[in-house]
Amino acid sequence: MNGITNVDVINVANDIGIDVTDDHISEVLRRFDSEANNDPTATWDLIVENILYSIIANCLNCGHSQTLSEENVKIDNLGRHLICEQCESSFDVD
Repeated sequence: MNGITNVDVINVANDIGIDVTDDHISEVLRRFDSEANNDPTATWDLIVENILYSIIANCLNCGHSQTLSEENVKIDNLGRHLICEQCESSFDVD
């Protein structure tokens, strides 16, 4: 068991300016132990931050937060990008 809580995830998300859903929190908690084992020298809050950045992207135009998933990330010859649900601008996610 990882010892971090929903509140820990919410606090880290607030610190970096990301809005999280219950699904995001569950995903962070699910992946935490594995990520911690991959980098045993990292602090718990840095691990949570890295997981959040790997599952959520903020639109560079309007700041809207979106979940990164295979369904909404488009891949073409220019790389991986996402279309913002709010303002419909496209931005790179790599």
